[in-house]
Amino acid sequence: MKTRSDQFRPKMSQAEFEVMNVIWELGSATVTEVMDALNASRDTSLARGTVQVQLRRLEVKNWLKQEKRGSHKFIYSPTCGRCEASADIASDVTQRVFDGSCTNLVRCLYQQEKLSSNEIQRLRDLVKEMESQRDENA
Repeated sequence: MKTRSDQFRPKMSQAEFEVMNVIWELGSATVTEVMDALNASRDTSLARGTVQVQLRRLEVKNWLKQEKRGSHKFIYSPTCGRCEASADIASDVTQRVFDGSCTNLVRCLYQQEKLSSNEIQRLRDLVKEMESQRDENA
């Protein structure tokens, strides 16, 4: 898989992100497998054509690669992992909305009461852990 520095990937829509979540969960999948997984948690089913359009868009955006198996079957696989994609998205939001400041991002979440006491403690623990790792590497 290529890394962030190797290629540019345009942003994903919410619908595309849902498709990617299925692909990441399965590792690789056919249109039918993606459609079945998406429809398992929906009140109204998505049409096969709708799923195909989302898969094609993700391929064009370089989030997916397609491999032909047999005469009519295509397998879709991610070009990056969920963690890398999440980091790309978080970095993009931090840069565009918070002027590149992680502190401003966390402050905003805190002020909007989006962080529970448990999450705040986990952030404290994470910062301590990161400081320890930094000190060990210094």
